[in-house]
Amino acid sequence: MKNEFLLKHITELSPVMEECLRSGKKVRLTVVGNSMFPLFSSKRDSVVLSKKESYRKYDIIFYRRENGACILHRIVAGRDGAFFLCGDNQTWLEYPVYPGQILGAVEAFQRKGKMCSIKSLSYRLYTVLWCAVRPLRPALLSAALKLRRMIK
Repeated sequence: MKNEFLLKHITELSPVMEECLRSGKKVRLTVVGNSMFPLFSSKRDSVVLSKKESYRKYDIIFYRRENGACILHRIVAGRDGAFFLCGDNQTWLEYPVYPGQILGAVEAFQRKGKMCSIKSLSYRLYTVLWCAVRPLRPALLSAALKLRRMIK
């Protein structure tokens, strides 16, 4: 008999993931969706999540929205005990997100088959630069896509 894989929606898996993270285990999750592009590509890249004592600016967190959806976005600021979040492929901010909504944070990721640390210099430079140009992202992504098409 062949191995069979049953794909589950994240809302079905999140209670198991939450329990693993709460107990100090790490969870590997394949990224689905485009909100963190260009850092992560949907269904190609994955992240390793772990629970942290505290969260700060530039952390990529996995959190639960009030509607129950589980999302992977970056902290771009904090105020009054809550966080402002934004996907790398977005310009609008989501606020407030409270620490109690956070399930874990990215500690490493696999991109194009290669494991990367969030502590690497190249990742940290990307993060600071990409967050700094947040208002310009639509124009930058559009120009990058046009250039890519021209090269092909």
